[in-house]
Amino acid sequence: MAFAPSSLILTNYFLPLNEALGLNRNHAQHMEWIDKIKPLLDLLNGLVSPFLAITVAYIAYQQWKTNQRRENREQRAIQVSIYKRVKSHLNYIDYNREVDPELFEEFKQASAEADFVFPETVKEYLADVESDSSQWLVWKDCLDTAAKDADQQSIASLEVDNENIMDKLQQKSCDLLNLFEKRIY
Repeated sequence: MAFAPSSLILTNYFLPLNEALGLNRNHAQHMEWIDKIKPLLDLLNGLVSPFLAITVAYIAYQQWKTNQRRENREQRAIQVSIYKRVKSHLNYIDYNREVDPELFEEFKQASAEADFVFPETVKEYLADVESDSSQWLVWKDCLDTAAKDADQQSIASLEVDNENIMDKLQQKSCDLLNLFEKRIY
């Protein structure tokens, strides 16, 4: 068995591969080929910066839109939370014809939060509900103390006033969905 020198083996494999890939051109042909593609390379090089700028602007715009949608969802969640607390207060009034002090406190908190997320019409509506509810509670206390000390005519007058306030609150309960529906969706 005969051993061939390693340089001979490399030459036998390396030269046919170079010819197959067309790498054994002369230098002049190579420079001519580079001169032909240079304008194309210059054009591509000039387009890279505007393409990157457009891509970055598009990504920034998409992030802005995503943040806007997130903020809208968060604000809608706050508005729905306020609506639920107002509705629970008015539902209790509607079914029981009295104001629950605990629900009234939750309602006042919701009303305070509404000042930051709802327009003036909703704020006025909530202020009316708060005023009527507070007035009903005060008159209820007066009615309870008057029952001990006062005559039947003043008690009847207070009861009529309390019923009128309760009727107003029940009407507000009916108007609740229409008022909030326009603002939340």
